Amino acid sequence: MECVSTVTYNVIVNGEATRHILPSRGLRHGDPLSPFLFLLCVEGLSAMIKKHEEMGALQGFRFHPQGGSISHLFFADDSVIFCKADEREARCLKNILVNSEKGSGQCINFDKSSLLFGKKCHARVQKQVGEILQVQQKDGFGRYLGLTADFGVSKQQVFEELPINLCKEIEREIIRYWWKGHKEHKGIHWVGWHHLSMMKEAWGMGFRDLRCFNLAMLAKIGWRIIQYPDSLLATTYRDKYFRSSDFMSAGGGHGTSWGWKGILQGRKILEVGMRWRIGNEHQVRTCRDKWVPSPSSFKIYSRHPEIPVLVQGLIDHQTKMWNRDLIL
Repeated sequence: MECVSTVTYNVIVNGEATRHILPSRGLRHGDPLSPFLFLLCVEGLSAMIKKHEEMGALQGFRFHPQGGSISHLFFADDSVIFCKADEREARCLKNILVNSEKGSGQCINFDKSSLLFGKKCHARVQKQVGEILQVQQKDGFGRYLGLTADFGVSKQQVFEELPINLCKEIEREIIRYWWKGHKEHKGIHWVGWHHLSMMKEAWGMGFRDLRCFNLAMLAKIGWRIIQYPDSLLATTYRDKYFRSSDFMSAGGGHGTSWGWKGILQGRKILEVGMRWRIGNEHQVRTCRDKWVPSPSSFKIYSRHPEIPVLVQGLIDHQTKMWNRDLIL
């Protein structure tokens, strides 16, 4: 951090510049350089955690023994670190945090940090780990981005207004603001919300239907799972919900998280518009998958007794042409 310097300032008073002002507190909050420096420091911390995990000094969280390991999650300036609750890993994590402070010059606020243990962790172990890390124990993560991070048993208390009721309330506020002619009068709604939310090319105002927008964002998450199957998001959901199948065939079931339920709702949008493009044809099912360039259903319906299960059975692999005896 010694190679980083800041600028000097001049204040114009009565049309004349004063002497140079040299800031002595370093980079302040809001400085354009601050986010990049913070990312460099966080990358260093992430690298140290990964190195110790590869060495076997730390154990990340896994949904099952053969699944991927999650050792840490970083979002903005918030961090969640997973490890085994014992003395050895607690001391290892403490050394990592101390070295990160020395290298970056950023001190960790342990007063705002907390420990969360599993239900089967013994009270003696919890106390020992807390004393080593010098972090207080809490029952949950508290509130994050306005929501309770630890949902508990009753998720209705957290999501009782999300997303449908909240979307409706926001839309009502938009309508009130748009048609309000005077601060003491509500105003007349000359056109319904359906017309206002249409695109401008369709003679609407282009206001977003927030419920549709929410579903579109959930569908985008589903599409990202399909496009990037090796990403942390995809591997985590695969280890949890569809270890023996794929994303488009995964189900819900009992105990499904609210996040996964939302993604399954967005998947319905993908199912309407997605279809296979024939490549090696080893995964495409002949009658069940959408692969025919037809705007009606994108599927074929046949009662042929010898129709193959996969599309590869419809192709003559010697001539690389369709098997006309099965198709016609």
